[in-house]
Amino acid sequence: MKMIPMPELKTDRLGGVDIPSAKELLAMREDSYILRARDGALTRVPAQKTVLPHDPAVNPQVVQCGV
Repeated sequence: MKMIPMPELKTDRLGGVDIPSAKELLAMREDSYILRARDGALTRVPAQKTVLPHDPAVNPQVVQCGV
């Protein structure tokens, strides 16, 4: 039987802030900034975003693993 250890780092709370609401995440997706969690505060950081072209040879699971 193979045992998988529990991670020590909980990545859903990095930066000491709660997960942003769906409304906040949608606004970030539509605008030119990203949200940064640091020292208990969530701030907007300007960012240039680029939509990558679709690759029909790759399925979504492979893309997620690569990111």
